[in-house]
Amino acid sequence: MHRIRPVLVFLFIFSFSFSDPITETLEKYVNQELEKKDIKFRKKLDECLSVYKKYYYKDERLKEELEQKGCDPYIKEYERLIEKATERYSRELDLKIKKAEKKIEEKIKEAKEIRKKVDYFGVQINGEKFVMLKLPVEAEKFSIYKVEIKGENLPTPHCRSEDGIWIHFPASKKAYDLTVYLTDIDFEKKLFSSKEKTKFLIPDKIYKIKTKIKLSSFKKLNLFSEKSGKKFVFRFNLPAVYYAYASYDFVGVKKEFPPAAHADNPCRKPYITLENKPDSIFIRFITLKGNNVSYKDFRVAPN
Repeated sequence: MHRIRPVLVFLFIFSFSFSDPITETLEKYVNQELEKKDIKFRKKLDECLSVYKKYYYKDERLKEELEQKGCDPYIKEYERLIEKATERYSRELDLKIKKAEKKIEEKIKEAKEIRKKVDYFGVQINGEKFVMLKLPVEAEKFSIYKVEIKGENLPTPHCRSEDGIWIHFPASKKAYDLTVYLTDIDFEKKLFSSKEKTKFLIPDKIYKIKTKIKLSSFKKLNLFSEKSGKKFVFRFNLPAVYYAYASYDFVGVKKEFPPAAHADNPCRKPYITLENKPDSIFIRFITLKGNNVSYKDFRVAPN
């Protein structure tokens, strides 16, 4: 007896009851393939597929009833039709992607340059080095589309503060040639909208900021502490941080540093005020080891 792959059963029998553009397109293509078959085949296939709705797919009764009804050749052919429809959809998808990529490349070539000074500095912690830079743009109006670093392939997470957008990346040298491409914030909202997520969205406008980074040194990351009345204040020697928190290890509680902006993906203020002294303070950076990219929380002892 031919065993039906559970993924196919779930995706192409049950998920058609849900509405999304991808599923609807695949269902349309499968139906077009089925229309080429004679009525006898379609009726028998309907009878076999109805069996799947009666049992859990691991239920032995499912296998027995499919065997009794002689469904094996019909299900095999149905799987072949599904694969054919999926291949058709994949080809069309590849074509759409190529067209979208071409349009985006044209937009990038036409990107309007924003000529403003970019502030940057190097920072090191536990022997690891990072570059931090602030794009002098209105964070509530712009969104980062992509970051290009000449000759490098580095992760570049960003966050928003009240006076700009901050980027950081792991550093192995003191000089970098960097171009940041930006779009209007509305494009980011469309991109992450549930209604738009299956479309190939192309920004109306792309802007760029270019800067050459030349560092003389990497300053040591420090954390300072002080008493303010009965409270404890902890402060990094940075204008903003990507993410940081205080940890009360014994009770398993952590207190996040406050957001630096009322915005999506906010940076964190470089200081925190606490009622009780924590066991540890952590700050987060993106790291790159070989081809492995990950976020790392560094424990920092206050001076």
